[in-house]
Amino acid sequence: MGKLTKEEIVLLFLDNPQKVSSAIWYGNVSKSDEIRTLICDLGDPRCAYRYARDIDKSPHPDTRQAACKDPCYAYFYAIGVDRSPHPDTRKGVCKDPYWKAEYKKWESSLNPAQLPTKLSAKPSPTFQQILWNSMRKLFWNP
Repeated sequence: MGKLTKEEIVLLFLDNPQKVSSAIWYGNVSKSDEIRTLICDLGDPRCAYRYARDIDKSPHPDTRQAACKDPCYAYFYAIGVDRSPHPDTRKGVCKDPYWKAEYKKWESSLNPAQLPTKLSAKPSPTFQQILWNSMRKLFWNP
């Protein structure tokens, strides 16, 4: 399957936003400013987070702003994309007491010497474990 066009992305989103999220997950979306803007304009924080994590593989102000509309994805963006605290993600998680507490726990567990110095740096095992534990709590625990 080739990369989706803008029109195909919009049609998929109208059918089911999860399909766009899955297309991003599987790499069926191109990396371009035009597609990033479209993904962010769709209004689905999950899609913006996944685009930044899986397609851009780095933070971008547009995807951060779109992801931070939902406290859960603001938290995931901080851990999985920024890999360090950011004022926008901090503001995004503060909309929900649970995610605010999780963000504070994560932030207090950080050692400044372990923070990635490059955007392309692979997350440390600590970051990966925190992200996995958070996702497990969110999706698999009642």
